[in-house]
Amino acid sequence: MVRGTGRRSGAATVLTPPPWALGALAQARRRMVAFRSTPLGRRTARRRVVALVLAAAVGLTVLHLVGTAQAAVRRWGPTTPVLVATVALPAGAELGPATVRTEPWPTRLVPEGALGAADGRRTARPVAAGAPITATDLAGAAQGAVVARMPAGTVGVTLARGAAPAPVRAGDRVDVLGVAAEGRSLGAERVAVRGTVVAADRVAVTVAVRRAEADGVAAVAAAGTAVLVLVP
Repeated sequence: MVRGTGRRSGAATVLTPPPWALGALAQARRRMVAFRSTPLGRRTARRRVVALVLAAAVGLTVLHLVGTAQAAVRRWGPTTPVLVATVALPAGAELGPATVRTEPWPTRLVPEGALGAADGRRTARPVAAGAPITATDLAGAAQGAVVARMPAGTVGVTLARGAAPAPVRAGDRVDVLGVAAEGRSLGAERVAVRGTVVAADRVAVTVAVRRAEADGVAAVAAAGTAVLVLVP
């Protein structure tokens, strides 16, 4: 048990540490000062300062975010996670980290059918950047990219590119003409109006046309007389 020396001062007793305790404290202080003067001590001190600054920055950031979230809740009410397009998506686009992200939306502003996740699914129609993804924007789970690009009520007909292929790509609008010789002149019959190109490669082009136009397009495609005309 450590006992200090004491003296009475008026009605109170003042305890004084024993000399050996004061010596030990002074020696510890000298060692601490000596350690801080070494390269290791200076590095340790700098690291402690950096750690304190980072901790303070993190704390301020957390307080700011919490305050912002609380202000948003007070202004808009509770939120719901909603899947949003990060870029403009054409019909048939695959949803994933590069094209969509989840954002908190005020629950009262969330559109009907909005989704919280849909990785791997494809869009059935174009979606603007920043717009929420809804169930009606998606193609059927079993549909491929080409079918997903086809507007409702259409069927796809494939035409050979031919010797002078039109410079078309998926998403373009085209009229389909059938060209035939009439005596010494050529005649053209428009068999489909404003079809949608849903696939195109070096060999063939697949065009989505109305069901009533499909037979005519198939006929001119089989005869090798089909011509695609780009339209706005």
